[in-house]
Amino acid sequence: MNVNTTVSYFSNYYWKFTISSSIPVGHNIWLTVNISDNSEHSDWIFKITLTEGTNNIIIQRITESEYNQLYSSNNGDGNGGDGDGGNGIDLSLVGIGALIFFIVIGSIGLIFVVNKYKKDKREKKVSEQLKAEKRERERRERERYQKERSRKKVELEQRAPMIDQLIQEKQFLNAIVELENMLNTADSYDLTIVLNWANNKLNLCKSLRKKEREKILAEKRKRDGREREKYEKERSRKKIELEQRAPMIDQLIQEKQFLNAIRELKDMLNIAESYNLANILNWANKKLNLCKIFERLNNLFKISEKVNLNDISSLLDIDRGDLIKRLIDWSNLFEFTIDGDYLKIKSQDIDVFMDLLDKSYEKWGSPAKKKQKKK
Repeated sequence: MNVNTTVSYFSNYYWKFTISSSIPVGHNIWLTVNISDNSEHSDWIFKITLTEGTNNIIIQRITESEYNQLYSSNNGDGNGGDGDGGNGIDLSLVGIGALIFFIVIGSIGLIFVVNKYKKDKREKKVSEQLKAEKRERERRERERYQKERSRKKVELEQRAPMIDQLIQEKQFLNAIVELENMLNTADSYDLTIVLNWANNKLNLCKSLRKKEREKILAEKRKRDGREREKYEKERSRKKIELEQRAPMIDQLIQEKQFLNAIRELKDMLNIAESYNLANILNWANKKLNLCKIFERLNNLFKISEKVNLNDISSLLDIDRGDLIKRLIDWSNLFEFTIDGDYLKIKSQDIDVFMDLLDKSYEKWGSPAKKKQKKK
């Protein structure tokens, strides 16, 4: 039986044969392998002789005529001559079967090896392609980064004169903002020279700004000192001026020009409040309240010869009993009569009554309120 197997040129192939046989020791197993290279050379025919029970292996190259003779003899009588009743073994069939088996197994293994080699080759190619693509991406990224880095460097260098101009103009806060932005950009693109320059300028700006602020504060303190000095001088002047106006206001009250007195007192209060003149504020408030009371009392006496004692005590914020006691004390100073709830004063004595109220009202210290506190 012939088995034809075609293999690729320039390839090395190896076959491993494993034979198990029950042939008695001393018998030979002949395997004939016919290998054709499909070239101008003749077929190469080898005879492999294995002797069971020994380590002897004989490989011989034989001619085609020897192969035909060997093949015809092995395909002859299957009983091997005059053996013992046809119990001989056809060794050629056993050898050919074994060879076929080994060739099939070898072909399967070869196909597996070839497929695995192709698969590994494809995977290696894909892996190398992926690596190449990754390297290309990284190269493009580096190139893009370098271009962007160069562009940012030029841009930052162009901003430097503008920052110097801001420093010269003492716009330190704007310069600091610009320098901090520059530092962030330079740090992102690892621009060492720009970083160093911006850091130095930033420290300079902060130092100059600190000195400028100290200078401004010093000038402000001086200005505030001058303002305080000016204010104190103006305050002293206003205090003297208001104190000089006090006798004039008392004169208006004595002359019963209560509306004019009230107008002067309100103006005095505004000035005293502006310059925090506490003593004048207290005096003017008391005089203003007194003027308002006198102005109302004067109006009451103008429209009637008698005035209700309750109205007078309410205006003066004094208890009615205390008011009557005061009137009794003043009975020798001017003429008046008390008719039930009414006080009658002659027109020529009204001025005397008003003067007495003016001189005594502040000394009373609001007797009605004192009584409330005692309660």
